[in-house]
Amino acid sequence: MEYEKQTDAPQRLATAIRHYVRNRRSTYPISISEMVRRSQYALPGLNISENELADLIAREIITLGGNVSFDWRPAQDAASREIRA
Repeated sequence: MEYEKQTDAPQRLATAIRHYVRNRRSTYPISISEMVRRSQYALPGLNISENELADLIAREIITLGGNVSFDWRPAQDAASREIRA
């Protein structure tokens, strides 16, 4: 079964993040990179870039007063890896 692009995905994601932050018991920082991976798994039809997703996640966590680990590093494309090599 193929997933259709979800136009309401950012709103659903923001709601899920708010639920997660409000209901977690730990005060340990929330990893942005881990949340990006989990979000892409849970909502495979996201129609936003990984950078936009990381920004949305960080913004929601900070708005709720959550502790954030800014460990996000965007994936590099093949061209930029070749230049550095």
